[in-house]
Amino acid sequence: MEIRWRASLGVAALHSQSSQRRRWDAQWFGRLGYAHRLDGDWSAQLALTRYAYPGAALLRPYAQDELGATLAWRDLAYLSIAGLRRSNVQGSGGGRDSVAYDFVLRQALPATLSFSAGLGHFETRGVQGHAYTHGSVALGAP
Repeated sequence: MEIRWRASLGVAALHSQSSQRRRWDAQWFGRLGYAHRLDGDWSAQLALTRYAYPGAALLRPYAQDELGATLAWRDLAYLSIAGLRRSNVQGSGGGRDSVAYDFVLRQALPATLSFSAGLGHFETRGVQGHAYTHGSVALGAP
């Protein structure tokens, strides 16, 4: 049985369009976790992630911490559930808890690159809760 610690830093580009202007911002995240090989095909992962928006004052209230668990099959398919906590929500008198579900497919490419595509669902908990479904595509390197 193999246990591997993992640490990563990342950035995502976000595009917003309001009636006043169009704008690109960045979401930065840092992740620390570990993976445990269950057998030849299956593995489990646990990770703590911090999401931040240092260059976007309007998005800073959306910074959050996430604790997630993932079950992976052959490093090709991943099913995840995560609990999220936003600790500084303006006008709410406190934090906001959320839950997210994701399914991701990953394919290794030449030159140690990989391509992934995913579908997920996000729900906030509480009085002013909302939900949305999202998709993603990514090109990555270890």
